[in-house]
Amino acid sequence: MIDHRYLERSELRGYAAQDYDVIDYQMWSPTLQPALQIRGPYPEQLAPGRYIVAIGAAQTFGRFVDKSYSQLLAERLGVTVLNLGFAGAGPSFFLKQNILPLINDAALVIVQAMSGRSLSNSVFNCPQGDGLLQRRDQGPGARPQLALDAWRGWMNDLKVEFGERHEARKREILSVVDESRIRWVGEMVRLRHALRPPALLFWFSKREPTYELQFSHPELVLGEFPQLVDEQSFRSAARAYDAVAEAVTSRGSPQPLVSRFTGAPHVIDRGFRFPTSNAYYPSPEMHQDAAAVLAPLIPPLLDRQGQRSG
Repeated sequence: MIDHRYLERSELRGYAAQDYDVIDYQMWSPTLQPALQIRGPYPEQLAPGRYIVAIGAAQTFGRFVDKSYSQLLAERLGVTVLNLGFAGAGPSFFLKQNILPLINDAALVIVQAMSGRSLSNSVFNCPQGDGLLQRRDQGPGARPQLALDAWRGWMNDLKVEFGERHEARKREILSVVDESRIRWVGEMVRLRHALRPPALLFWFSKREPTYELQFSHPELVLGEFPQLVDEQSFRSAARAYDAVAEAVTSRGSPQPLVSRFTGAPHVIDRGFRFPTSNAYYPSPEMHQDAAAVLAPLIPPLLDRQGQRSG
């Protein structure tokens, strides 16, 4: 058991603060790490080797859903599952934070295939391993930007620089995409090597790992989540893991957003394309599909771990 406390509304950050009218994520913090805000409910049983950890980005956190796939798994399998999903997290995030001891005390780690845009490359610096990027050509003091905005700005600059030389622009973009994919594989493998328990690599997306790169718009270059990650990258990283699962689903999306206090449609700003619905993050039905895919794979991995520990 970890000494902890639940957070007051005034202390909430990120999704928990933005989405409070829609959902209470029951955020809590370890007493010894007060800056760390973890999605609840707090699992009362965290004895070493007696719980599962799910690590990943917003899709693991479960933005806009009452029960993330980790909580659904806990109920379905009768095991404790700790949700360590964080907004924008890339594979490097968990190597930069002081939470590896908590992860490594688990019996099993579910590792989401995270975005390839949440990492550093020759064009962008991602100092925290999350979804905020700095342009290297703007100097060390460059203002961090959301990844899509950073890529959009860089691509727009290329368009001005290259003018009608479309093929040159495409080659420049493709070079950074290829570099990002190589780095993504390297970081996903490095993360696996930092984990002591068995680890399951989990693809959770509306799309299959294969996607066609298009150059007309930054969103089409990046692709659907996990951005930039293609079939070859995913399969390369998967070789380092003990098991692999894929949940490709769009069931229930877009998801209407409703105030939990009034029952009226709730407006999300921050430039959302559909301000009263969630068309990006996995819907509650998608989390149900994810739990259904993962559930039969977990008991054999736990049994294997029990044999190793016995």
